[in-house]
Amino acid sequence: MNTACTAEHQSVTVLVVDDQEVVRRLAEHMLRRAGFTVMVADDAPSAIGLCESFDGPLDIALIDYELPSMKGSDLIECLRLTHAELKAVLMSGYPENCTRDNSQLIPEAPRAGFLAKPFAQAKLLDTIRLAVFSGDCAIPVPPVEKFLRLARSGRITIAATGQTRSSR
Repeated sequence: MNTACTAEHQSVTVLVVDDQEVVRRLAEHMLRRAGFTVMVADDAPSAIGLCESFDGPLDIALIDYELPSMKGSDLIECLRLTHAELKAVLMSGYPENCTRDNSQLIPEAPRAGFLAKPFAQAKLLDTIRLAVFSGDCAIPVPPVEKFLRLARSGRITIAATGQTRSSR
């Protein structure tokens, strides 16, 4: 393992969100082995709670496109309320979400990176490095109207404090 890369990665915190335990554990293992600091959540509400209580910098989120309680792209927007500079990579095992070259076709998150599942360690690490160190996967802060639409649809609840909570 390249120790220069490992040292560089130690300052990077990655949030992995996937409802499939095997995917979560595999991604966590690969990222930790490469020197990243990793937090994991199995669903959107857990990810939101984890991020609300996390005081450190959250650099990037690796999120499943299809979570049980909300789309990964909506979760990214919720997480950016407390971590405005968050970069993101959506992952999916559904072929309709990607092209042959694994580029993303997710219109609601046009600047999120994309990772097709299943993935090899090299592809995961390359995708995370590109997103973190090139800045290509930053998602613009969404307009307030988007959150109001999510709240009206029942996908999130906006608390009186102005923080969002995912509904189950």
